[in-house]
Parts: sequence; C-alpha cells; structure tokens
Amino acid sequence: MRGHKAALSNPNVSEEAKEHSRQVLAELEAKAAMKEQKRAVRRKSMSQEEGKGREQVEHVEQPTVGGQEESH
Repeated sequence: MRGHKAALSNPNVSEEAKEHSRQVLAELEAKAAMKEQKRAVRRKSMSQEEGKGREQVEHVEQPTVGGQEESH
C-alpha cells in the first residue's frame, strides 16, 4: 500500500503507473471499509445478544425459602 501511495507523488512514475496505483488504493480502501462495516455489524449483534442476556437475568425470580423470598 505504501508503495502505491509513494508512486502517486513520485515525479519519475508514469501517469499510467499512477493510475494503476490509484485503482489499487481505491480497491484496498473499499475492502477496508467493507471489513469495518462487517465488524460494526458484528459488534452491534454481540451487544444486542449481551443485552438480551441481561434482560433474561433481570426477569429471573428470586429463589424462595419456606414460601418467602430470600433476602440478599
């Protein structure tokens, strides 16, 4: 990636090579954006799953001893 970025500012690199580097960089940036989007979706999904787990814990009834709720 660094080589492609360097090629864009190097006066000794042909316009054809610079265009190729622009295309490669654009593809790499698109792939990186897709990966980040997938990570964000995964994080959101995991966060929602954790929230569901907390909701389930909050709704669990406290155990009773002798018909009365046990105090904590």
